[in-house]
Amino acid sequence: MKNYLLVMKQSNGCDYTIGCGTKVINFQAEDISTAKTKAWAAYLNDMVFNEEEVEGPIINGEETYITHLIPGDSQFWPETAYLYEIEETVNLDVLTTINKVQQELIDRSKTQKELEERERREFLTWKKAKAES
Repeated sequence: MKNYLLVMKQSNGCDYTIGCGTKVINFQAEDISTAKTKAWAAYLNDMVFNEEEVEGPIINGEETYITHLIPGDSQFWPETAYLYEIEETVNLDVLTTINKVQQELIDRSKTQKELEERERREFLTWKKAKAES
């Protein structure tokens, strides 16, 4: 199984500086053909359609009705969609990194406090020695 990303974008009614006009869907498929099918299903699933019956032409003496699909009241109407095949996925392990950084900051703080305490003791020792002399 390969990993794919479907990136859908709408072009209006959004402040793109915060990325609200973009939707990303991550999924797996066996090959690009299956991925395209899944991507189309996801794309169409994201759109709301209303059915509207319209009188159609007369065929073989009978009037036909054609069902038209027209855009509904969807909040997200993607105008572009790009399908990306992901060759390699790397887990950045964010929580472990954050924990390491926090521990490093704690250790630095302890070291700084120990240094300040040692300097204070040395100063008091020097001050006491000076007063006795």
